[in-house]
Amino acid sequence: DPLGGDSYLDAGEMPLPVMFFYFFISYSICTIIWIINIRNIRAGRHGQCLTKPGERPVVFPIHHLMSVLLILKTLTVLFESVRYHYIRLTGHAQFW
Repeated sequence: DPLGGDSYLDAGEMPLPVMFFYFFISYSICTIIWIINIRNIRAGRHGQCLTKPGERPVVFPIHHLMSVLLILKTLTVLFESVRYHYIRLTGHAQFW
């Protein structure tokens, strides 16, 4: 470990917990922006989208499916960060 602590990760894997947590924060921000934008469009307010002037944007079911995909990806990256952090501390990935 660069800070002097014990680490069970290889030298190439040491930045992974922080990197995955950074990706979790990034995906969280994107997911929040995406969901707020869809809610604004559904409420009749003009969201951030690329439409022709005077044309009202439409939310299709695929947009809700994309929201679910973003939420699942966000959680996946968070759990990968926790897994690598736990491996770094204990040397194995078993939680119980």
